[in-house]
Amino acid sequence: MACTKIIEYRFSYLQTQGFADMSRIREIKELLLLIALGGMIGFTTHSVAQEDLQVVTSIKPLHSIVSAVMSGVGEPKLIIPGFQSPHTHVLRPSNMRTLQNANVVFLIDESCEASMGAATKSLDENIEVIQLMKADGIELVRWAEDSHQESDDDNEDEPEITSHRDLSMFDHHIWLDPLNAIVMTREVARVLSEQFEEHAEVFSNNADSFISKVEDLIERLTERYDAATVSLKPFIVYHDGYQSFEHRFGLDGLTRSFLKGEYTPGAKHIQELQKQITDLKIECVFTEPQFDDDFVDSLQDRANLKIHTLDPLGATLDAGPDMYIELLENLSTSIIDCLTDDDDS
Repeated sequence: MACTKIIEYRFSYLQTQGFADMSRIREIKELLLLIALGGMIGFTTHSVAQEDLQVVTSIKPLHSIVSAVMSGVGEPKLIIPGFQSPHTHVLRPSNMRTLQNANVVFLIDESCEASMGAATKSLDENIEVIQLMKADGIELVRWAEDSHQESDDDNEDEPEITSHRDLSMFDHHIWLDPLNAIVMTREVARVLSEQFEEHAEVFSNNADSFISKVEDLIERLTERYDAATVSLKPFIVYHDGYQSFEHRFGLDGLTRSFLKGEYTPGAKHIQELQKQITDLKIECVFTEPQFDDDFVDSLQDRANLKIHTLDPLGATLDAGPDMYIELLENLSTSIIDCLTDDDDS
């Protein structure tokens, strides 16, 4: 509005100055008004488009993937901060409002993000909720404690995934397998392109660019693991959440003891861990940023243990499209440093 007032004022001024070719001035005035009006319409349309892009994600690794696909168009909202476990996170009223205002909600699986998964069931039917663990092409790996119950028959087929209940048998940390990240990226681009058709080309190009980065990452990490002498010695880790990562990079067969990281280990549990450290000659302990690691200092062999951090959620990383790549690189560095003999590192 300020622009049009200025144009009207300048036009009146020219009239008072006795300019002869007033028809020409009127044409210029009309052109300037159209330009100003077009600019305001364009700004308004852009603002509305940004407001309509209400995309919500659960955890930071998934937020990173969606951010990469949406780059230049909008930015997804993140529900669960990196320092909180998605299994125990409790939604706040502000989180519920964010979900209720969404066009699309992306999460891993309702059993992974428990409270968020439950909340999505009460959302308006017009809000599209995508559980990426169910996307076609996602490779699922059984939990470690279930793997010992499988048949020795190498030809035994995996059970058909027909319901949410079936998914409980599998490690839901699917983002730790970068090939799954590629599948997730394509699925995110497909869903967003259907929801926001005017941006489909941008989503597609962004997805291709991000997938190229992930493919380069896979090549780099594969070369690092091939070059490193990763010991198959037992180690301690907070919880059974790395099956997908280990499977992708040929680390199957590692023996681990679990801390059941949702809880602070008690005196009895610490005694059991101490016995395992002695009996199995454990030298490596992995902690996680979102869990209390004070117990480590109470271990008798603390001075002889390698203590490294695994950060599967990117708790210590800045959210954004580059975060996913950095997450897996850091994870690999910690695993190689902790499980590689000092003489070989």
